[in-house]
Amino acid sequence: MNVPSWWLNLSGVFFALSIILLFALIILCIFLIKAVRDMSKQIEALSKRTQEIAGRVDGLVGQVTATSTALSGRAQSLASSADVIGQSIASRADVIAIGLLAFNLIRRIMSRRR
Repeated sequence: MNVPSWWLNLSGVFFALSIILLFALIILCIFLIKAVRDMSKQIEALSKRTQEIAGRVDGLVGQVTATSTALSGRAQSLASSADVIGQSIASRADVIAIGLLAFNLIRRIMSRRR
């Protein structure tokens, strides 16, 4: 079996290139493994920071809930006080209106006499 020399030369070049490519891929895999390890450390640090922030947010939510509950109670107290005041003014509105009418009439009478 006769194989042409150009075929042997071409095969040798491709074998040499495949060996060089294999070494390049091995080196690239080593760099990628190092990068993944570094990233995993950074991801763990980021995860810890995220958990700390989540804990702080939970604390803030508790404080906001307590504050809003206290403010809600105070607002309800103020609303009920304003309602009581409004009802007492409404119940006395006719007396106040009659008093103001009488005062206005007396003032007009006094101004006409002068």
